[in-house]
Amino acid sequence: MFKLFKDIRYKHKMKKQRVKRKYSDDMCWDLQYTLLEILPKMIETLRKGKHSYPEEKFEEVDTFPHSWIKENLKELEKDFSDKKYEKPNIKDPFTRWHLILKRISYCLIQADETQTIIKNKYEEEYDKQLWGVDDWEAEKKLSVKGWFKRHTYVSKRDENGKPLLHAFDFKEVEPELRKNYWQEEERINTYRNSMKTEAFNLINKYFWNLWD
Repeated sequence: MFKLFKDIRYKHKMKKQRVKRKYSDDMCWDLQYTLLEILPKMIETLRKGKHSYPEEKFEEVDTFPHSWIKENLKELEKDFSDKKYEKPNIKDPFTRWHLILKRISYCLIQADETQTIIKNKYEEEYDKQLWGVDDWEAEKKLSVKGWFKRHTYVSKRDENGKPLLHAFDFKEVEPELRKNYWQEEERINTYRNSMKTEAFNLINKYFWNLWD
């Protein structure tokens, strides 16, 4: 009961901080992930409220992947139709500005390891071996406390036998699987970094045009 009361007090404190100063302490602990979660939503909200565009040529649009352009033009067609705008045209600066903003949001999402469309195909098997798991579905249902209890051991005790330190109980992973897993992780990280760089290059160029 005391822990529950403490959690409620903590959440209330964070909420008060967000009201007072627009952010809370817990948003700063993994700031990169906070930004990757919030910025795409903010950019998309800005885009949906757009009625004009800056006097730019938006050359970057011509470098975006063709398949991505095609898919997002379809989305814009529905969006524009709902707002009684003219049909999107790749040569029209208003359309190109919307594509720039959508690309920023997309790239930021792809830079986030929890949201990116690219997943490590070796991850599940690697984790099964690393943690000695047979039933992966049952493993996913474990509480944090249950998972910690199952996969750690006491590595140090005090003179009275009270636990001081816990260590993770890692298992051996097949060498070939380990190699494949980490090679795939490197490929994914390279992709995520390229998406992050592209997003912030666009933000840097159009920073003073991010108004409604």
